[in-house]
Amino acid sequence: MKHGARIFWIWLGVVLTAAVPASAQVVWTQSVLALLPQEAKAVALGGALTSVRGDLDVVLYNPAALETYRYPQRFRISPVFNPAALAVFGASRDERPVWRGADASERVALLGTVFPGLLLRWKALDVALNLGLDLGQPEFDERPALEFNGFPAAHGHLAAARIRLAKEVTVGASVFYAQERDGESVRRGIGASYGVLLQSREGLRFGVAYVALPAPAREVLRRRDRFASGTVNLGMSYTASRRWLVSLDVRNISEEAKRPLREFHLGTQLVVYRHLALRGGAYRDNDRGETVWSGGFALFDRNRFVSPDRFLRQRSFVVEYGVRVFPTERQAVHAFSVLLRF
Repeated sequence: MKHGARIFWIWLGVVLTAAVPASAQVVWTQSVLALLPQEAKAVALGGALTSVRGDLDVVLYNPAALETYRYPQRFRISPVFNPAALAVFGASRDERPVWRGADASERVALLGTVFPGLLLRWKALDVALNLGLDLGQPEFDERPALEFNGFPAAHGHLAAARIRLAKEVTVGASVFYAQERDGESVRRGIGASYGVLLQSREGLRFGVAYVALPAPAREVLRRRDRFASGTVNLGMSYTASRRWLVSLDVRNISEEAKRPLREFHLGTQLVVYRHLALRGGAYRDNDRGETVWSGGFALFDRNRFVSPDRFLRQRSFVVEYGVRVFPTERQAVHAFSVLLRF
């Protein structure tokens, strides 16, 4: 473990050294603060999440990797609260949310900026509901970090469930509803994805996910998160001593004709002091023709270090930050989120 940690610190130093010259001359920055709460982890780990367990932050990548609670419980339901959304609304005086004139999906999306999710466990079944995914921009535009930018004109809702067939095998599926408004016209679509996660006692995991996206979300997720609809993604990860994680994703392996073409995403994470995680990642962006570097951190408890007898009385929190650096264009994308789970 000491040897692995030493390698991680050396690698992280190289990444930061390479990223500083680019980030020091940033042309624009984009914050997904509050409107896409699971994005910070994906940004920091280079998007290599197909075989990494999590809750709201992994359902888009592989619903079989959903893990609502670490300790076994027969039944538990928890709402997720995003206090950072209130700061975004307060800072966006010119483009605040409009309740009147919004349809049912847009109103749910507005509520989802403050309460982005609901987690449920019942026996061997885990369920996650992610509301108000921001689908407003296919590319990151130049704008202040705290700005409302007209959301929820384009948004989505994601529901996922996974069932544990055995300690080593889980299967999951998700339904993705997306909606986009252009004046008086509204475009809607639904996509369904499914996946499998295999894990060994030695910390090695394999994930396979078929991703099908609704039409209003395809262009945004292709450019921003490197997803191609109707393709298969593979993932492999290894966890050493419950602290050091290394993950690798191979994207879009089934249809080379669908852009983006096949890509490799690499991520790594080291948990230090039990509640602090340092992250890094990289991937080759075939659209831009360059290697994109990333890094970040997370401060959390998420009920992972609480004894089972105190579980029901313990609240969870996570503070996450991720930055994605495009060296050739000297651009950076920042993602920050604060989530509370009750």
